[in-house]
Amino acid sequence: MRIIVDADACAVIGLAVRIAEEKSVEIILVSDYLHALEKYGVPHIVVEKSANSADYKILSLLLPGDILVTNDYGLAALALAKKASVLNDSGTFYTGDNIDAMLAQRHIGAKARRAGFRSKGPKKRRTEQDASFARALYERIAAG
Repeated sequence: MRIIVDADACAVIGLAVRIAEEKSVEIILVSDYLHALEKYGVPHIVVEKSANSADYKILSLLLPGDILVTNDYGLAALALAKKASVLNDSGTFYTGDNIDAMLAQRHIGAKARRAGFRSKGPKKRRTEQDASFARALYERIAAG
């Protein structure tokens, strides 16, 4: 089991690294070259800045039983097909039971944006989200 982090837009990189080190689980960060993540002192794979390049690299690394941390529903769906556990940075696991609804919501949002609708963006991150993420990651690691 390894933890692989889609680090392009992840709010819990430091927390994931700390938990991985505490539990002696290998962790790999994957991002494009615009994100400097060397400060975490763990393996960091840097890919070119192009559409989905980090996603393709992550998929090439994923093995059954790995844990992927991402907020990308499309990547989550593909990772589930590879038998990985997939967790977002708020502590919610993507599963076969919830991924279809999430992908449908993503499609509706993309369609609205193409029609000119502009959203407010993400809400301010709360400490409860970090606690929920940590709890979920600890539980998944313990489950093996």
